[in-house]
Amino acid sequence: MPWSWVEEATELQESDVDILDDRLREVLLNPNLYYQITFSFNPVSASHWIKRKSFDYSSPDILTHHSTYLQNPFIDEAYHRRMMMRKEQDPEGYAVYGEGEWGELGGLILDGDTGGWLLCCPYI
Repeated sequence: MPWSWVEEATELQESDVDILDDRLREVLLNPNLYYQITFSFNPVSASHWIKRKSFDYSSPDILTHHSTYLQNPFIDEAYHRRMMMRKEQDPEGYAVYGEGEWGELGGLILDGDTGGWLLCCPYI
């Protein structure tokens, strides 16, 4: 298996992902292929191991992509209205789940230009 995708990656422990990473193996006959783990998640905590291991660490083997629900073509108007209500009623939650900012459990949102992420870690 040369590739794995983990949805809601913040629900996993760092050791779980280490085990997945250890299992990536296959003879890659095509030189354009590489071993990869893809994470999709909301950045719920600025102290989460994903941030430390993949965003605070610079490597040519780590690619990140920021997007929010606003770029999702499958979101309908009702969902957008719910997010606008959340923006008014729960600004800290909206910052994480609506704008993709790294947050802190307990409501503290850190400033920065980080966001809701799709994290691809190719291992060449």
